[in-house]
Amino acid sequence: MFKNIFLITITILLTSCGYQAMHSKSKLSDTNFSITQIKFIGDRDINIKIEEKLKRYTKIQKQKTYDLVIESFYLKETIAKDGKGDPAIFEIRISGTAQVIDRDNSKIQIPFKKDFKYNNDKSRFELNRYEKEIKENLAETISNEIILKLSNLK
Repeated sequence: MFKNIFLITITILLTSCGYQAMHSKSKLSDTNFSITQIKFIGDRDINIKIEEKLKRYTKIQKQKTYDLVIESFYLKETIAKDGKGDPAIFEIRISGTAQVIDRDNSKIQIPFKKDFKYNNDKSRFELNRYEKEIKENLAETISNEIILKLSNLK
């Protein structure tokens, strides 16, 4: 009974509070830039995830327009090994640059670097699935940083 009342109360509060996602489609009209062209170099999986987020900004037309060249690199390293010599801790590192070209052909470099450490898993399937999830989350964080920096360019 208490659980039902709690869920109903939370639902009412959240629907009436005016919450909107930061990069929702309705917020796109509030941005001060648009992207005319995006070129990708580097890791395919990372670039696809970044493109998903940035593609929304190609469909709108604003006074500030940018062309982007995004170069990404992916590295997986073994950080620590157990007593048998098997990997115990891994690190995934994603780095690169986003080159921003405006109408005047001036170029601005936006470097990015994200890393994440995680423990090894006995199941290869679970480990690969977890690594893919990590890559997607890091790429999404990078794309949010690029959007933030683009919106703050003058």
